[in-house]
Amino acid sequence: MTKGAIKNKKESQLYIYIILIIATGITLLPMLLSKSIRGDDYFFHLLRIEDIKNGLSYGQFPVSIMPESLYGYGYGNGLFYPDLLLYIAAIIRLFGVSLFNSYKIFMSICTLLATFTMYFSARRILKSNNKALYISIFYIFAQYKITDLYVRAAVGEYLAFIFLPIVILGVYELVCKDYKKWYILTIGMSGIILSHLLSVFIVSIMCALLYILNIGKLIKEPKRILYSILAAITTVLLTSYTLIPLLEQMISSKFSVQEVEPFVYNKSTVFKELFTLNDVMIYSVGYILLFLSLIYIFVPFKKKNRFVTTCFIAGVISFILTLKTPLLHAISNNISIYNNIQFAWRLNLIATPLLAIALGYAVDALMPKKINKTIVVILISIISIIPLMTTVKYIKANRLKNIDLTNFSQKHSASIGAGEYMPEGASKNKLKKRGPIVTSNDKQFKYSDYSKKGTLINLDYKVSKDGSYIELPLLYYKGYTFEITSKDGSEIEKGQVTHSKDMVVRVNLGNIKEGHLKVDYAGTTLMKVGDIVTIITLIFMIIYIIKRNRENDTNKCI
Repeated sequence: MTKGAIKNKKESQLYIYIILIIATGITLLPMLLSKSIRGDDYFFHLLRIEDIKNGLSYGQFPVSIMPESLYGYGYGNGLFYPDLLLYIAAIIRLFGVSLFNSYKIFMSICTLLATFTMYFSARRILKSNNKALYISIFYIFAQYKITDLYVRAAVGEYLAFIFLPIVILGVYELVCKDYKKWYILTIGMSGIILSHLLSVFIVSIMCALLYILNIGKLIKEPKRILYSILAAITTVLLTSYTLIPLLEQMISSKFSVQEVEPFVYNKSTVFKELFTLNDVMIYSVGYILLFLSLIYIFVPFKKKNRFVTTCFIAGVISFILTLKTPLLHAISNNISIYNNIQFAWRLNLIATPLLAIALGYAVDALMPKKINKTIVVILISIISIIPLMTTVKYIKANRLKNIDLTNFSQKHSASIGAGEYMPEGASKNKLKKRGPIVTSNDKQFKYSDYSKKGTLINLDYKVSKDGSYIELPLLYYKGYTFEITSKDGSEIEKGQVTHSKDMVVRVNLGNIKEGHLKVDYAGTTLMKVGDIVTIITLIFMIIYIIKRNRENDTNKCI
């Protein structure tokens, strides 16, 4: 390649990057220019960010328990709901940036990442800058993606948009191309797990559809199935540090999240309502993406791409499963696990990238080659921006709120959604009524030098009888430990705390009637095992990827 050709290629690539950044910036303008847009889960995710920041400032790491939530009793969100990526926003907060601006910066970063993971994944699959560009623009302006950002403030699910293209690329490599690049699917699915656990089930549906639609290829080359299994196993091992605590807590106690109601069918979409400006339309894949993607049908057979065709079919199926039909009713009633997705329209999460791929490919295939690429991009952007304009109109009518974010974790400490991760027996009202007090079954109980720093409580106590216990202003989760030191220092007792019927932490004092008590969330042995498994798996993957890249470089030189 000549120097001139290399220069032109770089300039063309820079041109594409600028277009993608500008398009992404346009979708972010309503957030960047407004004081506050209150989405459905807005307070909950702000509280997550603020309390991770609080936990880090108290010396907690990882912040498994949100220390100031639930009136200071602590909420074990980090044990159930992966928080890794939110540490970015929390660290920004630690540098003194306001909570709302930290949220804006974080969501802007995530939006840009989603744009470029789609671009690079699509380019890798289709070997075309133009196709990847068109696909990315449709992805950037997709109705459901914009709804997740503004209307729902569904931070976890929105993060999944970063990793969805990587998952699709991983499936492509395993099913159609180099199955020894199984690690791409592992990276993508691990990202989904660390973003939003509920989306794992939904994305698994997408993977299943893509595999079923390519079953012929898999039967001919069974090694592809074996490497897919390897990718799945490695994903579980790589995310053990978050999956093991989740399973351990679920097994050891009962939580609200374990009660699943079969209401997916009731939360599905009536087709005709897609064309009205209401909640139903806002939560849909959007008629622009839906109906324009149908032009893929008119792409000449010789120009069609087999994998893109499977993406198109899987995208249409995913959309159909969001509609109120006899099929969805049967699935909801007979496959109980399906109800875990809660809302049928959540399948728009996977319909969005799949249909964007089909539409972007179709535009490039059907567009006359004489038409300038810039004109194509402008036309696509004008059409695609309609969902954003529609959403902005809806936001102005329903979601603009003046919100005071000062002392947020104190004012809104109970903003934990439905409290799915509260242990059975506990309630917000009981904790609020109880207040930040220390109690005992010993009427002569006295305590002094009390301090609470996050999940760490220290106090000196005195009781009058053996077998006494102390109850502390901490919500119980497995992993809290205590250390009692007698007043003269001759006895030290350590162990796991228990809990009251209201699920607050209880420490049995044994026969030490006077001394110092220290309670903190130290985690469990299994949690430490999960950390070790994750680290070992990560090292294995890095070594494997480096080795693979070296082998590829060697083969290129031969």
